[in-house]
Formats: sequence, structure tokens, C-alpha cells
Amino acid sequence: MQESIYNLVSQFQKHTRNGVSYKSKYPYNIQPTASTFKLRTSSFPNVCNLSGDYTLPRGAHPLLKDYGTFGLPLGSYCPDPKNYHKKGETFKILPPLEKLKCQTEKKPPIPTINDQPISGLRTEKNFIISNAVDNILMQPKKLLRDSSVEERFHKYFGRVPDYIKKYRKNHDLELFKIKEEKRKHQEEEDAKQRLLSEEEVGKLREGLKKKWENYNILYGKMTHKKVFDNLVLLRNKEDLERELGQIESDLKKLSFKNVVVDMTK
Repeated sequence: MQESIYNLVSQFQKHTRNGVSYKSKYPYNIQPTASTFKLRTSSFPNVCNLSGDYTLPRGAHPLLKDYGTFGLPLGSYCPDPKNYHKKGETFKILPPLEKLKCQTEKKPPIPTINDQPISGLRTEKNFIISNAVDNILMQPKKLLRDSSVEERFHKYFGRVPDYIKKYRKNHDLELFKIKEEKRKHQEEEDAKQRLLSEEEVGKLREGLKKKWENYNILYGKMTHKKVFDNLVLLRNKEDLERELGQIESDLKKLSFKNVVVDMTK
């Protein structure tokens, strides 16, 4: 080669492939091993290939589809340049306005300066007398009455309302219950007590008098003693005094006209 400045520039060497290109032994469309995503696109959504097998008995299932779980494919949300809003597309076109027409008669116009008022009109009518005559000759107005209301009024006039009857019935029932309870309570109290007859009272008096005489004889034998050196004698004397006092109080109770005995004791 001849000497040249271009020989100083390194020449680009074209590399060629050596042998066959690499090809993975794992299928590209297999489920990821131990993935946290739920494989909703698979026909077996609850199986996530936790064992790591890549040769499945039923074959591999694709993991992608058009919509998936993350929205539409890329580029689907881009606006269409041919589809845009035109002028007046979102507004309604109103019909043209119609001229307003007066439905009622117009009032007479205001008199002008050239119009002269009518003067010199007089009347001899007495308005006070005419109004009095009109009121005297006027017929009374007829009031519109509801026939159903009048019939109902005449039907129930003077009758006691139903709610008052119901209240009286409940009140009488409560009074009856209270009287029955008082009567039962009084019967129970009367059963606890019994009125003694005159014969029974006389027999009780005689028995108490005899008992008092016996105790009085025993007590009289101890009254001459001034010193009680024995505790037994002292207690006997106190018991006799107590019994004599109790008998005297019972005789006093039996002296009344009516004597009632408590049967519970």
C-alpha cells in the first residue's frame, strides 16, 4: 500500500457470529416461580408454580392478555386526532323568539293635553238612603253545609264518647281489684284474731284467779324472810313476783267488754 494519512485511522472490523445463537431451555410463557401476583389470566389461578418446574403436565399458560390487571395496552388511551369537539356541539340550538301578544284588553290611553274633561255633571241621588234600602232588601247568603257532618253531629249528640267509657271501665276494674285485695287482707287479719265469748272470758278469769291464789300462798310464805342467803330462794321469790304481776295484768285485760285473742302466737 502507498503511504497515506488515512492509514493512521483504525479500520472498523466487522464481527461475524460464531456458531448458532443462544436459546434458553426454559419456556418464555411459563408462570413465574413463587410469584406474589395472583395469576388471574391463567386457568389455574391458585397455582403459582412454587416447585419451580418448567415442564408442566398440562402445558404452560399465557400470562398476558389485552386488558390484564393494569389497564388497557399501551397507546390505547391516546386521543383520536380525528374525533374532537366541534363548535356548538355541546350547546342546544334554541328556536327563534316569538312576538309577545297581549291576551287581555288594553286599558284606555292616558288623556292628552288637548282632551278637555266633562264638567257640570251633577246627581240628586242620596247614597246613604240608597245603601240602607239595599241592605234591608238584600237576602241572606246561603251557607254550604255538609250533610254528612250534620248527620254525624245529630247521631252522636249528647252521647258519652267511647274513650271516656273505656277509661271508666278500666277505672272501675282497678277499684274492684283494690277492694278485693283489701277484703282478702282483712279476712287474713280476721283469721289471725278471734273474739272470745263471755263464757270463755269468765273461765279464763276463774282460772287466773285460782292461779293467783296459789302463787300468792307460796309468796306469802317467803315475805317474812328479810335475808335470803340462798340464791335459789331469791330466784324463787323473783319468779313469784313476776308471775303475780303478769296474772294481774291479764285480769285487767280480761275486764274489758270485748276480748280478742291473737291466734298466731
